[in-house]
Amino acid sequence: MKTTLPIGNVFLLPDARYNWQHVYSGGPEVNGRQIPCPRGKLFGGCTSVNGTVYMRGHPTDYDEWAVLGNEGWGYQDVLAHYKRHENYAGHASDFHGSGGELDVGKPRENNRLAHALIEAAVEGGHQRNDDFNGAQQHGFGILTSTSVAASG
Repeated sequence: MKTTLPIGNVFLLPDARYNWQHVYSGGPEVNGRQIPCPRGKLFGGCTSVNGTVYMRGHPTDYDEWAVLGNEGWGYQDVLAHYKRHENYAGHASDFHGSGGELDVGKPRENNRLAHALIEAAVEGGHQRNDDFNGAQQHGFGILTSTSVAASG
């Protein structure tokens, strides 16, 4: 099965035909809570169910791989490859490239509900994050996507 409408991913997630429906089972630290971990079970794998979100791994994960002996897998090493691959709809920076084959950027539409949620989180003491592929990945903000046409 192949999907063609990114926004339709919300309809794929609950369906076992399209999602492996893995679940993390927490210990006493999270009161035994179970956390869904959607994984694509169709052509394109997770890309088909993730809504075209573009988010890199956490820098410490890459650095740990390098420490474990995987030369060339440190964050600064892989960041150079990410930047070459990107055509960021914005300005090239220490964290983003331009001219690559993958168009990435913020959604064009301004979703008032999403912005209200972010503002509520900030008012509640959480950090705002305008770029989850930038200096840090913690906080609340609008995610970068691969379903935008980049310019620049």
